[in-house]
Amino acid sequence: MQSRQNERFQPFIVSVSDIVSVMKRKERYIEELNFGDFTDISHEIKEKRVAFESMFKPLKEDQNPPRLTEDQKKLFEKVIEDANLGIESSNLKVVRDSIKDLESFRDRITNS
Repeated sequence: MQSRQNERFQPFIVSVSDIVSVMKRKERYIEELNFGDFTDISHEIKEKRVAFESMFKPLKEDQNPPRLTEDQKKLFEKVIEDANLGIESSNLKVVRDSIKDLESFRDRITNS
């Protein structure tokens, strides 16, 4: 059963990994530039977040088994929140904390 669940969530795991990858690039830009316009990289994070949301929405509303548990729904919503922090912030600590949280969420999705 665990293997089947992991297969079901594989696209989400990949999507979170994509968000993390772009956010790590933003982290490097912030470290190297200390200031600047992060519009392009923030837009790229937003695109990844929108892709994640588009996969999550049908599952969130799914009435047929297997549905998401409430914990899984909360976890997926936290992914979206942290991606939003990565989009909005140019503060290095905020971006790093969001990356750590997203990596943790990815691991929890893998093990759900």
